[in-house]
Amino acid sequence: MARPREFDPENVLSAATALFWRSGYAGTSLAQLDRAVGINRASLYNAFGDKRRLFLACLDHYGGREISAAVDLLSGPETGDAKVRKLFNGPVKAVLNGKDRRGCLLCNSAVEVAPHDPQVEAAVMQHLNRLRDAIAAVLAADKSGESRKASIRRADQLTASYMGLHVMAKAGAPVAQLKRIAAGADVLLNS
Repeated sequence: MARPREFDPENVLSAATALFWRSGYAGTSLAQLDRAVGINRASLYNAFGDKRRLFLACLDHYGGREISAAVDLLSGPETGDAKVRKLFNGPVKAVLNGKDRRGCLLCNSAVEVAPHDPQVEAAVMQHLNRLRDAIAAVLAADKSGESRKASIRRADQLTASYMGLHVMAKAGAPVAQLKRIAAGADVLLNS
C-alpha cells in the first residue's frame, strides 16, 4: 500500500516556481530546490520526476495562474482598449509596488531554455498564444468589422510588446521608461 503524500503539491509547485522564476532553470540547483520546497529529493522526484519535468510543471503552474489572471482582466467590464491598457500597466505597478524585477517566467524561459528544449518551447508558446487569443478577442469585440486575421495580427504585436515590457522591467529599465513602453500600447491599439 502506497503511503499518502505528506506535502501539498500546490505548495511545492509554488515554491519551485518562485525559485525558477528568480534564478532561472540553469541557476537552480537540486539542493536549492530541496531547501525551497521543503521536502526531500526522493519525495520530490517521486511526485514530479526529474528537475526538467518539475520545471515543465512549474511553467504550467505559472501559466495557469499568471496567464489566467491576465485573461480574467481582459474579460472585465471596461472597453477593450481600457482592458489592454490595464494589462500593460500591471508590470509597471509590480515594479513600483514591490520592486518586482523578475520579469515573466514565460519570457525568461523562452530565452533561456526554449531554444534547446522543444517541450519547454511548446509550453511557453501555449501560454503566450492563450494570452494573444484573449487580446485578439478583446480587439475583435471592440472593432466590429475587423477580420479575425487583423485582430490576431494586432494581438501578436501587443503580446510581443507586453512580453518586452516584462523583459525591460527585469533588465532594470527606469520606471519612467516602463511607463512610456506601457503607454505605447495605444499606438498598437489604434493601428
